[in-house]
Amino acid sequence: MKINHKPENYFGHIDGLRAIAVLSVVLHHLMPTAVPGGFIGVDVFFVISGYLITGILIREMESNKFSFLGFYERRARRIFPALFAVLVFTLIGSYILFLPTDFISSLRGTLGTVFFVSNIVFWKDLAEGYFAAMDSALNPLVHTWSLAVEEQFYLLFPVLLLICYKVKLNNFLLIFSIFFLISLIASEYFIDTKSVAVFFLSPFRAWELLAGSILALKVIPNINSKALKEVFSFLGLLAIFFACFFYTEYTPFPGLSALIPVLGSALVIHSGMGEESKILNILKSKPLIFFGLISYSLYLWHWPVVVFANYLNPVENFSPLMVICLLSLSVFLSTISYYIIEQPFRAKKSFNRKFIFASSFCIMLALSLFTIFGIKMSGFEKRFSSEIIAYDKAREPEHIYKSCDDIINSGDWCLIGDIESTDEILLFGDSHLMSWAPALNEALIKTGQKGYLAMQSNCPPIINIELWQTNINCPIKNESVKNFILQNNNINKILLSGYWPAYLKKDNVLPMRVSNISDRADHEIAHEGFSKTIEWMLDLDKSVIMIGPVPVYDESVPLLLALNELFGRDYLQSDYNDQIKKSLNLNKIIYNFGNNKNFHYVDALKWICTPECKTKNDSLPIYFDSNHLNVKGSKLYVDEFIRVFNKISF
Repeated sequence: MKINHKPENYFGHIDGLRAIAVLSVVLHHLMPTAVPGGFIGVDVFFVISGYLITGILIREMESNKFSFLGFYERRARRIFPALFAVLVFTLIGSYILFLPTDFISSLRGTLGTVFFVSNIVFWKDLAEGYFAAMDSALNPLVHTWSLAVEEQFYLLFPVLLLICYKVKLNNFLLIFSIFFLISLIASEYFIDTKSVAVFFLSPFRAWELLAGSILALKVIPNINSKALKEVFSFLGLLAIFFACFFYTEYTPFPGLSALIPVLGSALVIHSGMGEESKILNILKSKPLIFFGLISYSLYLWHWPVVVFANYLNPVENFSPLMVICLLSLSVFLSTISYYIIEQPFRAKKSFNRKFIFASSFCIMLALSLFTIFGIKMSGFEKRFSSEIIAYDKAREPEHIYKSCDDIINSGDWCLIGDIESTDEILLFGDSHLMSWAPALNEALIKTGQKGYLAMQSNCPPIINIELWQTNINCPIKNESVKNFILQNNNINKILLSGYWPAYLKKDNVLPMRVSNISDRADHEIAHEGFSKTIEWMLDLDKSVIMIGPVPVYDESVPLLLALNELFGRDYLQSDYNDQIKKSLNLNKIIYNFGNNKNFHYVDALKWICTPECKTKNDSLPIYFDSNHLNVKGSKLYVDEFIRVFNKISF
């Protein structure tokens, strides 16, 4: 069987496309607001990889030169040398800089990377929930998930290709297209319910590599018209740049959204075949060719550099000068890596197959043993003082009421306080309500009230609003709250607690949308939603207690306290006036309902900031992250809640 596939020469425009892909990723990490969709560079890489590898495999099979041993030798020569260098660098840097918690995370990432399952490791970590995701930016190896996806794909793809070839299944296009569609449909179908899995796991990403594979079959006619070549190459680049600058972290991705950069990449690759294209000649410029050649090393090296820099300066965005310095350092390390590490190992004359496999095995074994030992030794915590260790351990979320989170059915909600009391209050909120729950429980016991915990992390307490990029069960949960209020006449008090600054600021963390309001900013929708929710409750003659935000910091408070001790800097200096600025939009709600006798606003900032904001008590943190009080911190304010409840009862 012969496939219409001519031997490939070197195509400079593909290296140029690599350059665009890697630079979009790097600049996204250095300047996320300037290149908000730069993460699509990974998807461009997937298409390129699928195209090139499939082309090589088909040519080898047609000439009877294919062997699995030879294929995986090439992968080892291509992948391992630079990767091992980065892993060693990362381990050394993490050991020197990182607290035990972060070092363990780095060790886990190393172990996952060594065996090309880091995507599964990070999926499991992030799938644990809202709080697990918050420290992901501190892992210097989180970017290796894409490498794992590729290698998992290439573990099975050559087998599939060879089987099809040997049994004379002539229609490669049909077979590839079926798998392409299955993967794409699954990616889109699960994007709302299993977004973390869709992002990290190979079955949901395989279609992007298969897009390149389909292109490599050479079943799509070449573009012979110069005018069409210019048009298609322009449209391809336009699609990539559109995604780079108009996609954000809130864009449902990959799913159908990834089709734009994927098809754009395919158009660019295909348009560059045959006659010259004036537009694509730009991709063949020396600077872009250079970045294309070092793209693999640059992708590997830049993220550890960014993470270490963030660790040393955790509360400030990178200045333009810092961006230039970090980019220059990344390019410098990548250039050395390409010429001194990558290139020599690709040459078969320098290192034979036996050496490649044997040395790779030994290094993998050594890295694995070290990481396992490091994890068993609790991240070598003896490197630090007992005070710093105490700060670090305080970063572990304390969830006394974790089992009460995410319960939809009102009949199953947890009861706190005096559960025998007929004086009932509904406690409605997100993870911030969960952090206040220990204090609320004690205050309700002392005031003789029974509380219903209607809470769900990552779910604003809003009724009649469609929520996006929040907990998938959020609309159902909030509808359950609505029905509970309408059906229970004993509920005459409702306490609201939420991460108000995140919802109400212009660049809010958890965007929302309303089906009948499509042209409104997220914070405006959130403001309207909260206002209507409170208005609805007041119209039912309920007393509404709204707990204001706690002080919010740029990074985990226990982490910053530890870094304060390590580096002799104060990353946590803040007072009431600083914090109130983060909740200006909340003031509008307070003003609108301030004259209503049934509306009670509780300014938690005044409890904690007097005027300097409190971050620890008895030398221990009162937070477990940047914006959630721990149990100790919550219970400091039991008496304040008692005063609030007594005032309302009176």
